[in-house]
Amino acid sequence: EKDAVLSMERTILNILGQLSGIATEAKKWASKAPGQIACTRKTIWGLMDKWAVHLGGGLTHRLNKTDAKMVKENDLAVMYPEFDNNGARISKYLSEVNPEDCGAFIEIEVREEKEAIMAAFTWSERRMIDGFDRLVIMLDNFTPERCKNIASELSEMGLREHVVLEASGGILLQNIEEMINTLEYDSSRSGGKTKLNCDKLYYLYQLQQRYHSLLKPKKEVIKK
Repeated sequence: EKDAVLSMERTILNILGQLSGIATEAKKWASKAPGQIACTRKTIWGLMDKWAVHLGGGLTHRLNKTDAKMVKENDLAVMYPEFDNNGARISKYLSEVNPEDCGAFIEIEVREEKEAIMAAFTWSERRMIDGFDRLVIMLDNFTPERCKNIASELSEMGLREHVVLEASGGILLQNIEEMINTLEYDSSRSGGKTKLNCDKLYYLYQLQQRYHSLLKPKKEVIKK
């Protein structure tokens, strides 16, 4: 047994070192945006990485694709070949999708302001009729200024209340403070990049509470 422990020592220390680094980094972000940091689903050590983020003050986000529906550009590229642009594909998809099959929330990636407006408009019509939760719109590689502009435009059009806006890419720890007033939710991405959300994403909080029972160490039950 002693030899087995010694043979695993370096591996265990490496894992603990990585988890400690994740918790420390999450703490840096969470200290500037308390309760607004969440990690990516694409982790190396799965639940252990998620638990490290939690210990650092971050949210754990979804653990697998079934937790929430995320439709990204690659997905849109193969949808509805009769359309020649993603705006039309997004509108068509949102008019047909059943939220009950999508987990905690639906998220759509957009790269243009027009796509964000079309997504928000389509979803607002369904939401007013059926009372669905808000749609999450990921603003992919939008600058802070573009994020603020699209948020203002959606507000002027009466669509802002129907969506959660999320900005992805180009956001660093050094410039997070200038984003906090407008973008309130941040999610760590692979490669050190991050995504910031314009709203407190309560859907993710609900997911975190659901999975904390999985992440916490189980107490041994002794039968007498």
